[in-house]
Amino acid sequence: MVAHTHLQSSVFQKLRVWCHLKNRQWEPGQVQSTSRDEASILLSDGSVMAVPVGELLPANPDILQGVDDLTQLCYLNKPSVLHNLQYRYAQDRIYAGPVLIAVNPFKEIQMYGSKLVTTYKKKLLDSPHIYSIAETAYSQMMKDEINQSIIISELLQTSCILEDFGIAKTLRNNNSSQFGRLIEIYFSAKGGICCANVQAFLLEKSKVVLLAHGERSYHSFYQLCAGAHYKLKLKGASEYNFLNQSNSLVIHNVDDAKKFHMLVKALNIAGIFERDQEHSFQMVDAVLWLGNLTFQAIGNGNYVEVISCSLCYFPTSLIPKVVKSLTMQQIVDKINRSLAMGESKTGRSINILDIYVDFQDNQECLDLFEKSNFDKATDLPFANKLKQHLKANPCYRGDREEFGIRHYAGEVIYDTSGFLNKNRDTVHPDTNQLLSSSSEDLLKLFASSFANQSKKTASSIRIEISDFQKQTFATKFKDVLFKLMQQLESTAPHFICCIKPNVMLRGSRGSMV
Repeated sequence: MVAHTHLQSSVFQKLRVWCHLKNRQWEPGQVQSTSRDEASILLSDGSVMAVPVGELLPANPDILQGVDDLTQLCYLNKPSVLHNLQYRYAQDRIYAGPVLIAVNPFKEIQMYGSKLVTTYKKKLLDSPHIYSIAETAYSQMMKDEINQSIIISELLQTSCILEDFGIAKTLRNNNSSQFGRLIEIYFSAKGGICCANVQAFLLEKSKVVLLAHGERSYHSFYQLCAGAHYKLKLKGASEYNFLNQSNSLVIHNVDDAKKFHMLVKALNIAGIFERDQEHSFQMVDAVLWLGNLTFQAIGNGNYVEVISCSLCYFPTSLIPKVVKSLTMQQIVDKINRSLAMGESKTGRSINILDIYVDFQDNQECLDLFEKSNFDKATDLPFANKLKQHLKANPCYRGDREEFGIRHYAGEVIYDTSGFLNKNRDTVHPDTNQLLSSSSEDLLKLFASSFANQSKKTASSIRIEISDFQKQTFATKFKDVLFKLMQQLESTAPHFICCIKPNVMLRGSRGSMV
């Protein structure tokens, strides 16, 4: 097996190759002749081009086209691997091994179900599949009595509840996770599932109020507008500033009203009572209405008043419930209480991690944010400090008013104005006091999450700012990541790498390479 072999002599005449042409993708071709540092290549369209030998990579023979196991390829160079995945993708064979690679087909494929689960459980099939990974992890856990972890680079389908409140449409994906999650599944000594626990990480709250063109906010907003208008005083999604700014209100072939009814059914199954469901929906409703408020400064600017209010008829009791976007964590807590019912834990578990963890792109920035003196710094010195320390980093671009970080999904632009304040990620004590004084238990539960009051009852909450709340967002991220890695290192890992097709492949079977 050869990973990278460049062609350098005439002995490779008639050999099939991949050509990396200028401003073009990798193209298949055949060597016709070679002369010094160039080769004459017959391309697939019948044309002949002179290509530098250094721009050629060997291609695999036809007999290896579409193999299950990528290690069976003679050449593991980039175009050969991508071509093999594309060949399988065109046949709806979306999985490849040995580390499970999954290519999202953007359509339903009939390759799941209880019969196929049984087939992989009995090892009647050895082709790559998510069921095979699950069976391997389960068998090793029972045989070796070692906890297992399944690490997924991007989980596109998850439980209905977490998907609706934590996943949004982006330019690259209709179901993009805006938070990470670790699902712990515990098993009894006999191998049956006895309970489970969900940990949620780093919900991207900015997705609520700010959207790029073509994106959507969290699915729950649109589902409530489409399916819960008969219960709540909701208008269509186009009427809300938080939703209509991106000019993308629907997803092709997705029925938001139907999805809402599926959400309600899932909440019922998870043991979340109807009253708590209604309160959660009311809070989401209130977030949308508050987005339609506009304010103006009065006098010398010491206070503001509402100048435009399409919310006047809306019950004022909902207003305190929307200062922070906390629905996700509280729903996760409710789910965990439901999942905890059953036999006691035996210590055997399988963890399923759904998060994209990439240290290379963000580590330098995280270190810089953490070491900066946030209490004394202002926006301009902070911007200058970023530029001074990161100007040589190819992932960084910045000026006096903004900076950009280039990572796997593209460049993300940040406004330095108010950046330090946002990084503190604090909630004002008055807001906590307001939430805790509510007569609704669910709202008190929100307040207690800020004050670290897990040992106190909802009826006797006393607001205090915890040490965790005083941390910056950057230090919280590092703390969560450190604890997560500690937990994973104590288990036997299994990896699933998910690949999203590019723009051409979403609508057709175009070229991946």
